[in-house]
Parts: sequence; C-alpha cells; structure tokens
Amino acid sequence: MPANQPKCLNCGNVLIGNFCNNCGQKADTHRITLKHFITHDLIHGVWHVEKGLFFTIKESLLRAGKASMEYIEGKRIKYYNVFYLSLLLLGLNIFLIHYFQKTPEHNLEIGGDMTAVTEFFKSNIKIIILLFIPVISINAYFIFRKSKLNIAEQMIIVGFLFCGMIFLSILQNLLDAIPPPFENFLDFSLIPIIDAVLLLLPAYTYYQAFSKKYSKVRFLVRLFFFYLLNFVIYLSILFAIIIMFNYLHTGKMELEGTFQFTN
Repeated sequence: MPANQPKCLNCGNVLIGNFCNNCGQKADTHRITLKHFITHDLIHGVWHVEKGLFFTIKESLLRAGKASMEYIEGKRIKYYNVFYLSLLLLGLNIFLIHYFQKTPEHNLEIGGDMTAVTEFFKSNIKIIILLFIPVISINAYFIFRKSKLNIAEQMIIVGFLFCGMIFLSILQNLLDAIPPPFENFLDFSLIPIIDAVLLLLPAYTYYQAFSKKYSKVRFLVRLFFFYLLNFVIYLSILFAIIIMFNYLHTGKMELEGTFQFTN
C-alpha cells in the first residue's frame, strides 16, 4: 500500500472513491475557510436541507402513498425524515395557533369549565400526535394485512400522511388569520376545500399504497373500517381525558352537560 494513500480524516480508514466505506464521510474534506463556509457549509447546507424538506412536503401532499412505499423499498436519500418533519410542522402550527390566539379546532364543551382540558391538549399535542402514529399503524397493519408490511413500515406511511395533514392545517390557520372582507370569502371557498382534502387525504394515501393488493370493493370495505376504527379510538381517548379531568374537578367519574364540537 502506498505511503501517500489518502485516509479518511474522521476515522483514518484508507479512502477508495468519493466517500469513506467505513464511516461514510466525504473524501474531499477541506480545511474550513471563510469562502468554503459561505459557499458550502452555509448556502449548500441550507439549500440541501430545504430541497429535501420541501420535496418531502410536496410528496406527502400529492403522492404520500407512493412516496412512502418508495421509502420502504429503500429509495430514501431524497426524502427528509418524515417524523422530524412532522414535529417541525407541528411546532409551526402550534406557534400559529398561539400567535393568532385561535381556539383548538375541536373545542369540547361539556357543561363546565373546559379550560383544563384545552390547556392539556395545547401542552401535550405533540405527544398526543406521536401516540396516534403507532395506533393508526397498528390498525392499518391488521386491516391491510395483504400488504405484508410490518407495523414499523406502516408507521412510515402514517408519517408521510401526517406531514401532509399538518401542512394543510398550517395553511388553514394562515387563511383563517386573513382579516375581513376577504375572511368571509375564504370561509365559503378555500377553507371548506382544505377541510375536504384533510378528510380524504388518508383514503387517497392508502389507495396509492394498497389499491393493487385488493379489488375496489374489498379496498373500500377495508377503508371504511379503517376510518371507523380510528374515529372510535379517537373519541374513546377524548372521552377518557374529559372524564379524567371531570373526576379531578368534581370527584365524579361521569360526563355532565352537553357534548358538542365547535369551530
């Protein structure tokens, strides 16, 4: 072996090609200069992150099912991590809600003071969303068994789906913040469209992912039970939290008053 054979500056392994085959670091690691910092570390680094981030958002909106299946099959380098991205988008969404002082979209009124419940959801929304990812994934695993995906792979599909849904929620919050007279126009035009897309995006995602595995009738039946099961679990968790707070405030393990959704 020649004495002047280049070595990886990170692990000391002999370099063959453009990347170290031991640790993966680039072979052309240069000394950091002002020019290199501006042109490579700053501009290229930000552009690379934004390129993957915006590409993943676009894919999660337009072809979440196909993109997630590509990711599961190993085509991953062009995608930003969907779980990191979901947390970033969720944080931005929470900021917009607080900034424009909006109440939660599904504010529950049960005859008493629901401030504690509302604050609980505000404080723990990231944890609640993250807990729903494995719940929905387990449901998909049993309902779409013919896909032969394991639960972890089902979570990738849910991750892509959530990215698209959270981004649409951000867009909705931005539109809601537009002042009159445009507000009335948006309430009767764009916002209902976004609501419809949010409702149908899961169906579109799983259709892209699994439609070839089932006939149309069988797929629609499974999709119906998938929606129903997730909705029942969502309401069950919601009721459990409300009953818990009602018990802490009144000492009674029951619901009092009326139950309704307000926007």
